[in-house]
Amino acid sequence: MTNDNHLLTIAMQWFDAFNAHDLEKLLSLYHDEAKHYSPKLKLLHPETQGLIIGKQALREWWETAFLRLPSLHYVVIPFRH
Repeated sequence: MTNDNHLLTIAMQWFDAFNAHDLEKLLSLYHDEAKHYSPKLKLLHPETQGLIIGKQALREWWETAFLRLPSLHYVVIPFRH
């Protein structure tokens, strides 16, 4: 598997897990000390300055996001060069 294919596979796993609200599968794609930045996070939790670190922080963020936005669903649109 080429690096591009590997990255695409991981990205598709992320979208599938997020759209299914499968928190465990989503978190399994991250390193224990992963960093996540979001302008929405900065808006809702200014004390973070938009940055959270670690799986527990990611878990809390996405749990509340899934509750706050239960119909949020990403659609992947193929891109051709």
